[in-house]
Amino acid sequence: LDPCLFYFRKDSLFAMMVFVVDDIIFASTSQVFNDNLVKKFRARFKIKDMGVPKYILGIHIDYDREKGVLKLNQERYIKAVAKRFGFRDAKGTSMPHNTTKLCQAMCGKHAGTAEKMSKYPYMELLGCLLYLCLTRPDIWVMVSEMSKYNSDPGVPMWNALVHLMR
Repeated sequence: LDPCLFYFRKDSLFAMMVFVVDDIIFASTSQVFNDNLVKKFRARFKIKDMGVPKYILGIHIDYDREKGVLKLNQERYIKAVAKRFGFRDAKGTSMPHNTTKLCQAMCGKHAGTAEKMSKYPYMELLGCLLYLCLTRPDIWVMVSEMSKYNSDPGVPMWNALVHLMR
């Protein structure tokens, strides 16, 4: 388990606390238990109750208590990444996976494009897409495939990342 995640389980009760930098998220199957936990923390530490979390680590949290539905999205993060890498006005695509089969022969040194590839922020974009996989499992396979070429990406690999961003 994550060293920043603590949980408690007894019969039908489940509670957890997640520590992220200077934020704590309390969650429980019992609102009474959750309120008591916050109360105990407040008695010992100076804390400010911000209510139900809306964002954590760039992930938007949309929780509908009545329906019991939790939705996570990174739309704001996607827009920031698109802006950072100059894809804001890119034409969208309905299929995130590039159908081109990538292989070792397409790598920078093999294809003679290593110098050209040094101008592209391949690793930076790949890292951003890897973080995006938290809420977009549909791109995980492609991002995983692209990670195989970290040490020597070629132009086809960059093109596949650009396609994925669209």
